Amino acid sequence: MSNDAYQDDRMRSDRGANFLDFIDVIKKLWEAAGRKGKITRNYTKEDVSDYPIITYHVVNRAPHPAFKEVKPRPRQTLYHPTDPNKYEEILGQKQLVCICFTLIAQSDDVADELMFDFEDFLFMYRSHFMGNGVSEMLFNAQGEDTTDSSHGVSLSKRKVYYDVTFDVNRVNYLNQIDQLAVKAGIQDKLKKNKEGYTW
Repeated sequence: MSNDAYQDDRMRSDRGANFLDFIDVIKKLWEAAGRKGKITRNYTKEDVSDYPIITYHVVNRAPHPAFKEVKPRPRQTLYHPTDPNKYEEILGQKQLVCICFTLIAQSDDVADELMFDFEDFLFMYRSHFMGNGVSEMLFNAQGEDTTDSSHGVSLSKRKVYYDVTFDVNRVNYLNQIDQLAVKAGIQDKLKKNKEGYTW
């Protein structure tokens, strides 16, 4: 472990919380709670024995319209406590992500039960998600019930859509960027670009 207090106490993720982080937390909590069903991104014919299954995918991701952050905005600048040449800029952006969860089982009754169980689960742990990079999580809609026989067995599917707001943070290590630009021989070009010139 580093002895640098700046690195130890002020280290932040370059990405901040995002869709994959959110799903990872859901998976771990779902398994730890002993809930029925496997959460996976995709499934194949060989997964039939693992049913019921919950899959997930992003329907849409965009800057949140309510916050008018079309690009990441400066949140804060962190300076090294003893070295003035070390500092970083934290940029943040509220992003609205529509996530579709597809609940798959071998009967309509089990699929319905799994859907309601999953919705209860998300509501129950909502405060935990909110404390781990999620700013808001709202139920959007339930899609049409469908049946899929493409895997050699009749599978009932239920789709539910959630709108999840993430506060996505990115880090600019400004001194490192300048040092790398000098090393690459493009410092003057970067300066002109900042002043409004093109390369």
